[in-house]
Amino acid sequence: MMKKLFLLSALGAIGAFSASAQLAIGTSMLRNDFMPKAKFEASKMADGTITSTADPIPNGKTTAGGSRWYSYTEYCALLDVAFVNNGSSPYLWNKGDGMGIYAAAGGGVVADTIQFASYGMTFDPVFGVTGTKPTLSGFNEPTVYPKGSIVVRRTDAYVIDSVVAYGFYGRNNTRTAPVDTLRFTIVYGDGSSTSDMGSYYFAGMTSSYGYDTVRFLGIMHDTVKNTARGTTLVKKDIYLTTAKLTDTILGGGHAFKIPVGLNVPAGNVVGIAVTFITGDTYTPYVDTIFYGSARSSNPFGRGMVRPSFFEQTAGGFPKYYPNYYNVGFVKFLPESASWSGDYVPSYAYTAPFTLEIPNIDVKVSCATCNTIQELAITDAAILDKVGAYPNPSNTELNVPFTLLEKANVTVSLTNMVGQVVATENMGSLNAGQKATATFNTSNLAAGIYLYTVEANGQRVTNRFTVAHY
Repeated sequence: MMKKLFLLSALGAIGAFSASAQLAIGTSMLRNDFMPKAKFEASKMADGTITSTADPIPNGKTTAGGSRWYSYTEYCALLDVAFVNNGSSPYLWNKGDGMGIYAAAGGGVVADTIQFASYGMTFDPVFGVTGTKPTLSGFNEPTVYPKGSIVVRRTDAYVIDSVVAYGFYGRNNTRTAPVDTLRFTIVYGDGSSTSDMGSYYFAGMTSSYGYDTVRFLGIMHDTVKNTARGTTLVKKDIYLTTAKLTDTILGGGHAFKIPVGLNVPAGNVVGIAVTFITGDTYTPYVDTIFYGSARSSNPFGRGMVRPSFFEQTAGGFPKYYPNYYNVGFVKFLPESASWSGDYVPSYAYTAPFTLEIPNIDVKVSCATCNTIQELAITDAAILDKVGAYPNPSNTELNVPFTLLEKANVTVSLTNMVGQVVATENMGSLNAGQKATATFNTSNLAAGIYLYTVEANGQRVTNRFTVAHY
């Protein structure tokens, strides 16, 4: 249900693309300036290898094994409900030689080449696992994700079962014969110099990301095929015909889903690239691929995919999480010589960039992974009748609880990136005593938060929502 609601909001917020008439902004406005190619870390963590310590099995474990869908865009929406309003859907063309009609910066329209040629992301299911157990953030927050969800650790091998990319497909209504292709290329790597995904970094990034050094695992680009490349590569194609036009999902968009079946060794991150390949004929730099509202009766000159993207914070930079590797990548043609042979990560852009996070979901199965039921410790009943009201909260949140034995109690509020935003030390309370911690939430940004009641080292955690109205 959570994913369905997100899709309805997200695709609806991007625009009425079922009519396929909305114009994207000009190519030059999308690209902005980006830094030269990042530095390779040949010695990082044993020749670049991602940390792979043997984390103990988390508390709350159940029978090993299972499968699960992961969505980084959904996680970002949980952090900030305004995320769904930061969507865009650029024109995607394989060779950078098709023409598109764009909305001009000063009003009106302008014809320009469609230089956005391919895109992708690195996927790291370990996001949110550190030390001995999952943190109250990332893909493993137990009050947000379904009970029994698997938790992938660096020591777990896993399988990429399926991948879904969201967006919009349209085509010229008089050219029904061509069959277009949406190509997925998937690789994996551990950051080492011999892997398909090496470890890179930018320095001097504090002003934009809060950290001086920003690291990522790269995706290599095949300059001939305009796809990912590597020895671990798996290629999967979706063939697009007129039948796809009516195969829509919530919000009027399309879900491009493929089975993959890629076995990923422990300690590796996955790279996913998506490329559109036309099955039609056209004259390069002459034929218009997309007219949009300039020809609303038949807005497409040829078949074309417009992928769904999001900017994490409107006018800002994406969040950076050290030691985790969920990052969006793009490829424009022609591209800077320094990035030839590689996709460009969103971290490389020196100004806010609308194409930060592609709307891609990944289904993972894992034979050795355990599941998390609750992070709260429930075997020693110190706390009882813990709750929060009103929920959603506008200006105030009350957290009542009852102690079953004497204890020192602290109540805290945490956002979805693990930052404590408020704390109340309740002191020493007696057995049987009822108490309530009260917090002012008027200054908190709208979104989902966690409240935690801790008594003598034992915790009960649950979520609440701040909604100002």
